[in-house]
Amino acid sequence: MAVQTACTLTLLETVILNIVEDHGNTHKARALLDSASMSNFISKPLAKNLYSRRSTADVSVAGIGSSTQKISSAITATIESGDRTISIKLQFLALKQPSSDLPTIDISKISLGEGLPWVVKTPFGWAVTGPASRSATCIPRFCYLSTADDRLEAALRKFWDMETIPSGPVRSSEENRCEELYAATTTRDATGRDPATKDSYDRFMDEYLHLGHMKKVSEPDDRIPHCHIPHHVVFKESSTTTKIRVVFDASCKTSSGFSLNDTLLVGPVVQQDLYSIYLRFRTRNIAVVADVEKMYRQVLHHPEDLSFLRIRHRTSSSDPIETYELQTVTYALLSAGTASRGA
Repeated sequence: MAVQTACTLTLLETVILNIVEDHGNTHKARALLDSASMSNFISKPLAKNLYSRRSTADVSVAGIGSSTQKISSAITATIESGDRTISIKLQFLALKQPSSDLPTIDISKISLGEGLPWVVKTPFGWAVTGPASRSATCIPRFCYLSTADDRLEAALRKFWDMETIPSGPVRSSEENRCEELYAATTTRDATGRDPATKDSYDRFMDEYLHLGHMKKVSEPDDRIPHCHIPHHVVFKESSTTTKIRVVFDASCKTSSGFSLNDTLLVGPVVQQDLYSIYLRFRTRNIAVVADVEKMYRQVLHHPEDLSFLRIRHRTSSSDPIETYELQTVTYALLSAGTASRGA
């Protein structure tokens, strides 16, 4: 085997070895020694002739320019050196044609010397590698590699796609699924909401109930799939506005071993990049900032999802424990688009 450039010929290391077939008989085969390869390969015709038992495989082999080939079968074979002093069992992935027919021209007998190839001794015998003598007549430039059986148009399209700078963020299949679900299931009601929004803990919960952000469930049906979200109060004495905050923990594991957040699609980041926002502060003389009060709680959950947003609460220890369902998005959910878990 060889690689040809404009006026030179470089030989690749190949050896003649024995390959043992199903019935224990040996056959001669030529092997290319590629120290950079991560797998072993065998041509499909040779594998079919020598081995009746082949295992299935699901492997994509990548080459230069991101070209790939799907491999569906593999064999396990024993190879031996010519004198049978070396015997190795290896797994081979079966390719229709591991490489093109090489070399493209006849190679004359090579004498060793300056500018000539090296002779390397391997366990399978002697191998010749390195540059061959410069030819008197220049030959065309060739480059050989293994590619998929795509048409020329598809190969060119892959090349241009690889060189094209993406116009937007690259999203995963899960993030695209979230976008599709949002577009298919979200509507806007007459108030502009998106259905899908005391200085003590009790006063906070009373406000939550009064605003319609949670509703009491008189007779909860526990036969349907549901989830109860733990919650507790957090005090912040240094705050001049909100000294308490109720925290819902949707990451708490349930009796199933999973939390509600474990089962949710997270979706892509929809906020603008913070770095670009900082840069815009330097392009104008005046910057205007605003705060949307209870922003996430302006988004209503879909009625079919409310059973997964249940909480348990009572105002006094003498009162019975009641079941409520959160009607609006809270910071507790990963799908709310924030890592904070404050309500």
